[in-house]
Amino acid sequence: MNSNFRDYCPDQAWVFPPALSDLIAPDDPLHVFSEAIDRLDLSAFYARYSKEGSPAYHPRMMVKVLAYAYSLGLRSSRRIASLVRYDVRFMYLAGLQQPDFRTLSDFRLRHLPEFTQFFEQIVKLCRELGLVALDHVAIDGTKMEANAAWTASRTRDRIEAESEALRAHITALLAEAEAVDQQEDAQFGSDRSGTELPQELAQAQNRKQKIDAALNKIQKQGDQKINLTDPDARVMRHYGGKQDWSYNAQVAVDAQSQVIVAAEVVTECTDQHQLAPMYHQVVANTGQAPTEISADAGYATGSSQVFLEENSIDAYMPDQYLETDKVKSDAPFTRDKFSYDAQKDAFTCPEGKILKLLQVRRQQGINIRTYRCAHCPACPHQRQCVLHGKRRTLKVSQTEIFRDAMRVKLASPEGHRKYQKRQATVEPVIGHLKCVLGFRSFLLRGLRKAQGEFHLIASVHNLRKMCFAALKAPPPGCYATVN
Repeated sequence: MNSNFRDYCPDQAWVFPPALSDLIAPDDPLHVFSEAIDRLDLSAFYARYSKEGSPAYHPRMMVKVLAYAYSLGLRSSRRIASLVRYDVRFMYLAGLQQPDFRTLSDFRLRHLPEFTQFFEQIVKLCRELGLVALDHVAIDGTKMEANAAWTASRTRDRIEAESEALRAHITALLAEAEAVDQQEDAQFGSDRSGTELPQELAQAQNRKQKIDAALNKIQKQGDQKINLTDPDARVMRHYGGKQDWSYNAQVAVDAQSQVIVAAEVVTECTDQHQLAPMYHQVVANTGQAPTEISADAGYATGSSQVFLEENSIDAYMPDQYLETDKVKSDAPFTRDKFSYDAQKDAFTCPEGKILKLLQVRRQQGINIRTYRCAHCPACPHQRQCVLHGKRRTLKVSQTEIFRDAMRVKLASPEGHRKYQKRQATVEPVIGHLKCVLGFRSFLLRGLRKAQGEFHLIASVHNLRKMCFAALKAPPPGCYATVN
């Protein structure tokens, strides 16, 4: 027998057991997670607990366990409860306490609003550590599946039919129950309490309440389809053409370290109305306006363009028609053939005639400027140029002027370079959330719960960024020195 082996004795007793921290690698991100969360104010979590009754598990411990589990792509409360018992890293974070899966699940569900505040504090901490510069912030959205099955989908007509059928079924059950009561009263006397509800009737009434709530929601929102499992979810188109019940998750990412500085979940299928809310959240979370922002063409609506212009925000955002409009028409008097002079606030036609400002009116929050030429009746090209009336008129919205200026801006080498930052800043973060952390769908149902869960995963992403920065900075493990 070969004797050149190390001694192996799994039942060896230790006189002085090692500390759990000695069994964890010094460069494990767990240490930064624990130290960072220790610096946060978790009083909002504490406020939900009563001073009476049996002592509860410490909220700080529960937050650490959940955050570290999410950083490893683990969201199952049963899986986390198992690791708390057998994985030395989780045993260390839990202080050898062993909350069961129901306790972990209930804690996550109960404290969803607090996880939003938790995310805001993490952003501020990243700012303090120099991980957020706000020189450039990129905004984007991604579709994430809701916890809702297609089999629970209902159209308006089907919900109304089910509601009517249930109403008739409940009426029949009540009549049957009344007949049974009268028969039993005659046979056994009338001393029954009468408060017992037959199981079938109780189930039918519960389903009727659920159907009526869904019908009320679908009528209020004007939708044609709803999901009974998660009424807040919407059918959205994913990359590749797939459609599923989903939410639209929004992120704003700082270009310096790819820290998420704003995060939100909405039920709108497009990004058209999300630019201003995300910008305001960036300012609220960091206490400072970003120097410049970027977003793709999905955000380029009239209202967002007006918002950027009226607030003097340096933005890099192409419009939805940028590529199609590059193919110029051969017609000699199309809109793009008229040049605009900002100083004179006037247009010049291809024949060199001036179109002066005629009027300005406000329509749906956007200024519409009308320009008209006085020289058309004597122009030999009048019939080619003027389609209606005798004089050529241009109606130019505030957003068209913004769009033209933005196109010139993006066409410049500097503008093109800055817009390219968007792709390198926000898209890797979305890929990290989905592919590395495994966050492709929500576990919780309802918009409010989905928002809380997304703020938790955004916080975990930022904590991981903090870890990577800390492990590169001297001395090892001292993340407070990161600049």
